[in-house]
Amino acid sequence: MNGVENIHDATSAVINDYLEYRKGVQAALKDMTVKLDSYKSAVRQWLARGKLADVIIDRCSVIIPLPSLADPILTKEQKQLKGKAEAKELYMNGIAPPCKDAPTSLEDEYQKLTLSVADQFSALNEYLLYSAMRSAGKDEMDFIFSQAAVIRPVALNMNTRKPINFAYNHPCDKTSR
Repeated sequence: MNGVENIHDATSAVINDYLEYRKGVQAALKDMTVKLDSYKSAVRQWLARGKLADVIIDRCSVIIPLPSLADPILTKEQKQLKGKAEAKELYMNGIAPPCKDAPTSLEDEYQKLTLSVADQFSALNEYLLYSAMRSAGKDEMDFIFSQAAVIRPVALNMNTRKPINFAYNHPCDKTSR
């Protein structure tokens, strides 16, 4: 009977260990999913500087164009387009916000969006690095953690000594026919 009890205890211990492992994996998967969703959301919200300026300007209720000699012959729509284009140029150059409700600095708003993407990726990157390290072979891991290993940054620059000829705005080799 003692052997049966030992097998039962060993089986229970293995099952308990497996259940604890599964709980840990599920918690990590849940955490990774939350971080991935946060990253995706930050990427969806990110806008290029020009597009961000357009979005902010579109929220403005009134944009007054700068006066010009062409004003008397412009339609209302043309004046609005001219006002938006001028407001965008001034805003993107950091001279003036397009309206009272707009953030004072387009650059600050752009930096907030960009930093949000970077921060969300950083949180997700822990799982990516962990996965990469787990899949690396023993030789690679020995090299990475070796005291004698030296890893240097590399900058690649390629060019050709052969001149590139263009025909109809496309590169071509004049020797090929």
